[in-house]
Amino acid sequence: MDMNNANEPKLDALTATRMLEDIFEEAGAVSNSLPAEALAGYPEFERARFLPQRVLLIVLLVLWLLLPAFFITPKCDISQVSTNEQNLPVYTVEVQSLLPIRNVEAILNGAEMKLYAKDSKTYAVEPNQNGTMEIRVTSVNNQTAVRSVDVAVVDDVGPKLISTEVSGQKVFLQMAENGTGIAYNNIYAIGQTSKEIVQPADFDRETGTIIFELTQEKWDVYVPDARGNALHLSVEIK
Repeated sequence: MDMNNANEPKLDALTATRMLEDIFEEAGAVSNSLPAEALAGYPEFERARFLPQRVLLIVLLVLWLLLPAFFITPKCDISQVSTNEQNLPVYTVEVQSLLPIRNVEAILNGAEMKLYAKDSKTYAVEPNQNGTMEIRVTSVNNQTAVRSVDVAVVDDVGPKLISTEVSGQKVFLQMAENGTGIAYNNIYAIGQTSKEIVQPADFDRETGTIIFELTQEKWDVYVPDARGNALHLSVEIK
C-alpha cells in the first residue's frame, strides 16, 4: 500500500461544492451547475468512453503484425530415391513450411495417387505409370506450392516378339524384354475353340526362347513381363 496516498486528506463532495461556488463568485464567473460528484467521476467516464477505441486499435495492430503470415508459401522438393518390389520408382517429397501443412497431394496424369507419410515433413509416392506427376502442398493459410516431375522410368511396355517358328506341333518364340524381364512362369497359351490352357514345354532365359507343344487349332499366346505388361499373339497349328 502507498503510505503517501493513505495519509492524504479526503475532501467530501459538499465541501468541494462550496469551495467551487466561492471560487466562481470571487472570479465573477457563472456558478458551476455540475455537481462535484460528476466532476470527480469525469476521468473514469473518459476512460470508459475511449476503451472500445483502444481495444479496436490493439486488434488492428495485431492483425497488421500477423499480415505477412497470410502470404507465407510452403516449399517442397521431389527426388527419386529407389525402386520397390514391383520395380516401380519411389519418389520422396520433402516439405518445408513455417506454418503447419493442411494437405499434400500427388497427381499423375490427372489422377490422384496415394502418398505415404514418413513423418510430418517427408512423404513417399510410387507412380505406376509414366507421365507428369504434380505435387501440391497447401499450408493452413491456404497458400499452395506446386512442383512437377516427369516420370519416364516405369516399365509399361510388354515383351517384344523377335521371331516365330512353327514346326509340326512345336512353336518356337524368340522374345526380348528390356524392362523388368519376362515372367516365364506366367506364360501360357489358350485354345480359341477348346479353351485348353497350356504352359510352355520349355524356355531359355538367356536366349529368350519359348517352346510350346500345341494341338491343331488356333491359340492365343500371352507372354507377360514382371510388371504384368503382356504380349498377345495368335498362333495356328494346322
